[in-house]
Amino acid sequence: MADAERIPLTRRLARHLQRWGAYWVAALALLAASEVLWWWQTWPVRELLPAAQEPAA
Repeated sequence: MADAERIPLTRRLARHLQRWGAYWVAALALLAASEVLWWWQTWPVRELLPAAQEPAA
């Protein structure tokens, strides 16, 4: 591809976001939801760990 035919980076990025932006948003939302769910499900374990490490009196 000759330099005259190259599409500027900003134009390529804009085209990519137009085409795939909704998928990026959905993927990031699913990732955030899975992180929140993991944090919520493992909360009792994290609460019990410090108590288990304390020496018995």
